Amino acid sequence: MSTPLLSRLDMARGALRRSILGTGIARLLALVIGLLAAFFIVDWLAINRILPLGFWDTALRLPLTVAVVLIAAWQLRRELLTEWRLQRSDDDIALRVEHTFRDLGGRLISSVQLERSLDEVGEGEPESQISAGMIEGLVADTETRVRELDFQAIIDRRPFRRGALIAVVCLLAALGLSAWKPGYATALAARFVLLPVGYPTATRILAVHHAATATEGQPFPIEIEVDPAGHIPDRASVTVRFANDREVILSLDRVEDAADGKVIYRGQIAQALVDFRLRPIAYDHRWPSWDLVPVVRRPAVAGVSVTSTYPSYLDLPPTTAAVGDLRVPEGTVVAVSVTTTKPIATAALVLGAGFGAEEPREEPLLISEDGLILTGTFQADANGTWSLGILDRDGLAPLARPSYTVSVVPDREPVVVIERPEHDKLASPRAVWPLRFTVKDDHGIGQGWLRYRLETSGEVVDDNALSVAVPLPGLALPGETAVVRETVFDLGRLGVQPGQRVVYWLEVADNRTPEPKIGVSAKQRFMVLDDEALRAEIERQRAELFERISLIRDRQKDARDAVDDLRKKATDPAPMPPKP
Repeated sequence: MSTPLLSRLDMARGALRRSILGTGIARLLALVIGLLAAFFIVDWLAINRILPLGFWDTALRLPLTVAVVLIAAWQLRRELLTEWRLQRSDDDIALRVEHTFRDLGGRLISSVQLERSLDEVGEGEPESQISAGMIEGLVADTETRVRELDFQAIIDRRPFRRGALIAVVCLLAALGLSAWKPGYATALAARFVLLPVGYPTATRILAVHHAATATEGQPFPIEIEVDPAGHIPDRASVTVRFANDREVILSLDRVEDAADGKVIYRGQIAQALVDFRLRPIAYDHRWPSWDLVPVVRRPAVAGVSVTSTYPSYLDLPPTTAAVGDLRVPEGTVVAVSVTTTKPIATAALVLGAGFGAEEPREEPLLISEDGLILTGTFQADANGTWSLGILDRDGLAPLARPSYTVSVVPDREPVVVIERPEHDKLASPRAVWPLRFTVKDDHGIGQGWLRYRLETSGEVVDDNALSVAVPLPGLALPGETAVVRETVFDLGRLGVQPGQRVVYWLEVADNRTPEPKIGVSAKQRFMVLDDEALRAEIERQRAELFERISLIRDRQKDARDAVDDLRKKATDPAPMPPKP
């Protein structure tokens, strides 16, 4: 069936679809522009400013891109695809017209349905209960009634106008901003499709210059070059992120006399100790990546093993310690084994001032095949220091040379004391005097001698003059460090004459090998007198002693009397004052 009525309904259906699709396109365009604006704000203010170009920058942009695409696809499906697939029937359009023009009173929908029924049954068939004439009359009357009506009035064009206005405004704003900042528009498009592109900046860093590696403990210079055609800031900076998650910002100063008109900024890390990453910043431009700078480690001591072999006369087993600072007996041989953190190319044992020498000296160290173990020996004869002079295979030395102290306990001479006689004595030429003495040593007592020499009264004799040595057998057992011994000194055997004096002392050696230490007692004297002179001297000394005793006794009596007077005065009551 094809009548003017159905043709008008078909035209209205097409206009309605175009209006709805146009509204959907306008809304989709406005939504896409808004989503791209939101993407730009988040990307420009956050991602691009915080992260350099690379994996994490792309990883964070990916969900934003996916979100924009999914929302736009959902809007496309909701506003356009659904409408495109929708097929509205003549009845739907007729009902919309009836709803718009209520005066028709159902006549339009009835005409459409009855005319379609007549086509389906066929004219003149006996089973048809419908009068073709009546239907045609109804249709003709309906066409007459709707001839002046605009079926496209069923379309509400306000959503289309509102959506189109918003879309045009958004489109014009986007085009205007793109024309004003074409670099930003290009960068936005590239970053939206996840390309490694940054946004344009007023300042642009052209190059970053620094060494590929840093040496541990040394300054690390950094230089950047900025495009002179852009904005030139007074100074730049570099963010340094160390391996231990510590982050610092260093200032880069502009080089005023840079060659060829270049804009150069320089600065340095004062001391590089651990691996780090750096990212220069000049005004609004951040270098697109973090540059990794590994630190070349200097060699260091990972462990020390020191074995001390003591002198044989001490009869002590060797000991091993894990520290380099030592306190050992004099003459100890020290074997050093040092483990390092890096293979060593050259190594020396540096014996500092001390060890019996005024100037430091070096002894070579043996290096293991892998370069990690150093061995050597030295003898500790005096206090001093020892350290390591090492260079690794990169030609680097430790930041601070490992240094250790050796404190040597010297082997002291025996201490010999003559207890009896306590001092010089008068003696007859035939006197036999008992000698009592003590000997102490830090490690062990060896042999001993009683030494003497004869001197004439008034004669001045050098201390180094010849003397006679009398051995003291059985002085000490092996390993004894303290003894008390007695012996006798028979002056009669010396052939001494009255008027002479006998100077005597004791000498004792310790068990040190090969050269023992000798301890010497104080020198004492026997003044030799004949019998008559000796008796007279003894009487004189006795009388002098009695006189001293009497003097002391008198002083004691006077002191006792004075004390009694004070005690009496303290116990007697004070006299009463006279009455007035």
